[in-house]
Amino acid sequence: TVQGLDYDALTHVAVAFANPTGPGDAVVVGDVDDAQVATLVEKAHENGVQVLVSIAGASHSEEVRAQLEADKVDAFIASIDALIDKHGFDGVDVDIEGGSVDETYEPFVTKLAAVVRPKGKVVTSAVGAWFADSISDRALWCFDFLNIMSYDYTGSWSEPGDHASYANAQKDVVYWTSKRNYSRARTVLGVPFYGRGWGDQCPLKYASFSAIAAAYPDKTAQDWIAEGECQISFNGTATMTKKGALGSEYGGVMIWEVTQDTDDALLMNALMAGVRAGPAAE
Repeated sequence: TVQGLDYDALTHVAVAFANPTGPGDAVVVGDVDDAQVATLVEKAHENGVQVLVSIAGASHSEEVRAQLEADKVDAFIASIDALIDKHGFDGVDVDIEGGSVDETYEPFVTKLAAVVRPKGKVVTSAVGAWFADSISDRALWCFDFLNIMSYDYTGSWSEPGDHASYANAQKDVVYWTSKRNYSRARTVLGVPFYGRGWGDQCPLKYASFSAIAAAYPDKTAQDWIAEGECQISFNGTATMTKKGALGSEYGGVMIWEVTQDTDDALLMNALMAGVRAGPAAE
């Protein structure tokens, strides 16, 4: 993955995820060893790309939330700071989601920014419509930029439907920049390199774009597949180009996640065609 990344198309890479190994434990990067992280940081820096570490994630937001209590949060932040120093990360991405974004969120991000920003480190956040109202204005202004998770509007918890439509992408960037008055230049549109599937006979309930392309090679330009009882929603190359153009009007584009593309970077190439063409691509 490290060697295959198109660094010319990237400004930041976020390593996901780093979380405590247990209550009160230090924060560690999961599923990779120190040597792998070091290789990524070295290669990225050689290409002028910053490397952030992401904390929490949807699956670990509750356990991270437990570290945000007043008697634990300072030690938790110190652990994040130490991890950044250990690996030479350029900052931290806060990906606490859903109900775990509560009254502890603002004090946490305020303290986190106060610790790492004086060292020249970046603080960003992954945000979604489903918990947007829980994020205070003061918390928002702690971040150098926002990564809008404009996807998962549908899934296994809902009826079949577009999980990452272009219309919702437009609504999401407008919400953060108009209703919340966040800077356009710091508002980053998140796009999915994966799809959601429905149907008892559908093997692709959560599938990378590469898996979808392998199963349906003649349908990579579209956003919807319906064959028998199997229905799959994703962003094909045409919509990805439009989203790239939309992101170029704001702070850029964030991908979840880059390793889900085909080996020949079919989706990344479509996305970057839109980014580089700008609004005319729409």
